[in-house]
Amino acid sequence: MQAGVSEAPMISRRLTLFAFALVLCLAGSVQVPAHSSVSGAPPAGGAPETHLLGGAHRAQAELTWSGYVSRKQPAGTYTVVSAKWTQPSVTCKPGENSQSSFWVGLAGDNLVQTGIDANCENGVPRYSAWWEINPQAGPDYYSSPVRAGDRFVASVTANTDGFYTMTIRNISRNWLAKKKLRSNSPSGTQAAVIVEQQGDNYGPLARFGAVTFTGASANQDKFSLTKPYAIDMTTENGEQLRARTSGLDKSNESFTVTWLRH
Repeated sequence: MQAGVSEAPMISRRLTLFAFALVLCLAGSVQVPAHSSVSGAPPAGGAPETHLLGGAHRAQAELTWSGYVSRKQPAGTYTVVSAKWTQPSVTCKPGENSQSSFWVGLAGDNLVQTGIDANCENGVPRYSAWWEINPQAGPDYYSSPVRAGDRFVASVTANTDGFYTMTIRNISRNWLAKKKLRSNSPSGTQAAVIVEQQGDNYGPLARFGAVTFTGASANQDKFSLTKPYAIDMTTENGEQLRARTSGLDKSNESFTVTWLRH
């Protein structure tokens, strides 16, 4: 069945312009030093720092994202992105307001995305499904129930008629939510599977523990074939990690994002 749409929860989700600009501006090939650190202020002009997590796994350092993004390609290269995950619970202290988002998307001049918000609102955990074409339309929230522990599969598809279809399925509760909308600008230069914190205006990063994305794919093929790079979420001064992204397991196209601090 198709879910209805409800008003946005108190802590609205909105992609920060810094993160959106990062996706659009990163070059197709990222040169990463063999041993660099997450120390000192971020480089001027918003260019991402890089650091070595261990072994051969390297990650970009970014203020609000953690996850994987494909290498940048010409517009329209990526026509579908999808992934599965089990929604982690958020731990809320009394009166706490904090936010986290789990989503898949296609990026270009617009960012077309769908996913789940897991927030603390006045100390109460709140979960909701949504879609957005940023900055054109949305976010809009579905009224269908979402609970911690629910299993999801989400996808964004660029159709040949200029429309995008954003689909999210709650396998545990047997509902499907789908939105089809024309984008005003071309997209599909990059594919992304991300955990996001919307910036300080929406509260700190909610304590979600860890989430494992599985079956990540782009253009209905293995996500690893896009030669994606990992992103780790850092504090504003770049001195500490807030969320850490694991290496990409090519056997099942899976990776884990772990919460470290607000």
